[in-house]
Amino acid sequence: MPGIDSATVVLVVPDAKRAEDFQALLASVHLECLRFRSGVEALAGLRAQSWGCMLVHVAGLDCSTPEFQRLLASRWIRLPTVYLTESTTVAETVAAFHAGAADFLEFPCNDQRLIDSVHRALDASRRAWRDRERREDCAHRFRGLTPRERDVMEPMVRGWPNRRIADALSVSEKTVEVYRARVIRKTGAGNLPGLMRMAIRAGLFEPGPRWHGHGSG
Repeated sequence: MPGIDSATVVLVVPDAKRAEDFQALLASVHLECLRFRSGVEALAGLRAQSWGCMLVHVAGLDCSTPEFQRLLASRWIRLPTVYLTESTTVAETVAAFHAGAADFLEFPCNDQRLIDSVHRALDASRRAWRDRERREDCAHRFRGLTPRERDVMEPMVRGWPNRRIADALSVSEKTVEVYRARVIRKTGAGNLPGLMRMAIRAGLFEPGPRWHGHGSG
C-alpha cells in the first residue's frame, strides 16, 4: 500500500462514484488523494507516522467515529480527520471531537466548506509533524552525550549552580565548567537558556517549581 506525503488526503469512502467526485474536487486545489473503501482497509494500509489528513465518510466505518479515532491513535496514525455524515447525534459528534476529530460536516455540504476544512486539517498536521521532528532532533542530540555529560546536563537545565553540581557529583567546579561547555557544544544549544528549551522540547524535563533559575558561570 502506498504511503502518503504532506499534501495527501486519505479518503475513506465506500462508494466509488462519490470517491471520484471527492478526488476531482480536491485535485482542483492541487491535493492528491489515497482512497480506501473502508475504515478497516485504511487501518490496515496506513503506516504509523504518516501525515496529511483523512476525509472519512461514516458509511465506510463499521464502528462509531469516536472508536475509529481511538483505533487510529492505537496505531500511531496521527492524521487530523474530517468526518462526513448524512446524520449524526450531538452526543456522537461531541465524543468524536473529544477523541480527536478535526471536523464534522453534514453531507452533502458546500464544496468550499469541505476544501477549507481539509486545508485546516492539513495545516494542523504540518504543524504537529514539525513539532515531532524538532522534538526528535533534540532527543537525538541528548542521546549523543556521554553518561558523565548527562550527569552534568540534568542539573544544568534545572538551574543548579556549578558549585552545587560539583558537590553532588564529587568533582571540582573546574571539571563542571569543562563538562558544561561540552554539553553546550555537542547539543548545539548555544547557551544555557537554549539548552533548557531543548530539554523541554525533548520531553526530558517540565518547567516548574524544581527549576531554580540559571546556574552561575
